[in-house]
Amino acid sequence: MTPTEPRALHRLRFAWTAAVIAGAISPAVGQVQIAGQRVAPLTNLPSRALAVGGGQIGGSIGLGDEQPVVWNNNTLNLLSLPNAATGGSVTAIGDGYAAGRVSFGTSATIATIWVGAAQTPVQLNPTGEGHAVITAARGSQQVGTTGSSAVSFPPVFASAPARASEFVTVRAKASRSSVQHPAFAGVWNSSAQSFQNIHPPGVYSSVALDTDGTTQVGFTGSYYESHAARWNGTAGSWLDIHGGPYLASRAHGVDGDDIVGAASDIYAISKPVIWKDGATTPVELMLPNQFFFGAAADIRSGVIVGTMFDINNSNGRAVLWLDDGASVFDLHPFLTPGFFLTSSAQEISFDGQTYTVVGFAEQIGSPGLVPVSWTIRIPESTSAFYLLLGGRFVLRRKRSVK
Repeated sequence: MTPTEPRALHRLRFAWTAAVIAGAISPAVGQVQIAGQRVAPLTNLPSRALAVGGGQIGGSIGLGDEQPVVWNNNTLNLLSLPNAATGGSVTAIGDGYAAGRVSFGTSATIATIWVGAAQTPVQLNPTGEGHAVITAARGSQQVGTTGSSAVSFPPVFASAPARASEFVTVRAKASRSSVQHPAFAGVWNSSAQSFQNIHPPGVYSSVALDTDGTTQVGFTGSYYESHAARWNGTAGSWLDIHGGPYLASRAHGVDGDDIVGAASDIYAISKPVIWKDGATTPVELMLPNQFFFGAAADIRSGVIVGTMFDINNSNGRAVLWLDDGASVFDLHPFLTPGFFLTSSAQEISFDGQTYTVVGFAEQIGSPGLVPVSWTIRIPESTSAFYLLLGGRFVLRRKRSVK
């Protein structure tokens, strides 16, 4: 973390405390400025924002065989594909590159980075490996999974289903990634030759879903009988962090000693969780009364994002927590009212002053699924924090994480 990050997080906590006293928080009075919008330029094709960093947003666009894209300064850039490739997706933004996967139908899936001003595709599959994907990146390090037909990536839906089951695997980055055959977690440093297999011995499958450049997280086992996992660059560093009274768990995001993800209870209901300060047992993040399950997708500098689901209709809504687990914001109301049925937050970045959250939302009518982003800015001055005049949503704070 940069030296400015703890200071900004302190200001954000201060604003949250002020909101608790006043009962609400307003983005108009200076204490925390929040804006949500559809990512420009607008298109008539379904698309998703899946990654953010360095002022760029990465994702995919299209029906059927989706195409990898990067949005930058209100410009949509379709990334180039090798000859005979049928599609692809950007699932990570690193230092000077975009990363993700390129598909050749069902015959091959290639872990790919697009580098330089020309965004030239560079293939990262280890020698002899026909299937690999990159799920996340930080700095010059990428993480993902290899394996023969190991990971499936369903296409973008023409109209995103309201059913929560279509949204719940938030951090798996391809809407509903699922392990079908043995898969093997791996780490790259921007070349095929740098690949390091971190699959631990004695487990069926392993999937790496995020990295902070030092620590990698994901899960081992089959997807529906998974245990959250943590690594530090080698197979021997693997640590099972499942813990607690849960049937399954998955680690989706990491930042330093903090890890976030989801854990399923005895009723197979997914709960958003955090492993705080290097803990090996997860603690549930608070959900407002009308929301009954969800998942945390990512964490950066003490702020967590993910998706929660309404008990009345199972519609997903993008959500933001502080790392105390009890301060929770519904981000959905900051999108244009009346235009979006559901929303999901996928990834978060921080530049020392502003948090940027990206994801997707189901727009009512065509084109259905659209990329969205939120910005959360914390001003330097705290003098306005107590001038709370009401707001567009209520902060609910029931209890602190025990």
